Amino acid sequence: MKLQTHTTQTADYRIRHETYRGRQYMIVPVVMMVEGVHSGSRGALLHTTEELRNSARQWENMPVVIDHPERNGQYISAHEDGVHTIGVVRMLKWKMAN
Repeated sequence: MKLQTHTTQTADYRIRHETYRGRQYMIVPVVMMVEGVHSGSRGALLHTTEELRNSARQWENMPVVIDHPERNGQYISAHEDGVHTIGVVRMLKWKMAN
């Protein structure tokens, strides 16, 4: 399987640090998904721009992982016990381009 990575940077992209409830956090703006066929815990699925736009709020509090986690050769949810996460998605500012 060939893996393609697409990156882009905007003028307002900046990493910052903030304190919330006494803990320091690194805030990193990201694009979590782009339109296309993605493999996941339910197999390969087409995710359209419209679907991603309409479901964006469902990313709130989702764990962030480096690669989609697998167990015994099968994709699993990032919510499964034992999955190494590096953060969590928080929608601090809700802004969606049309």
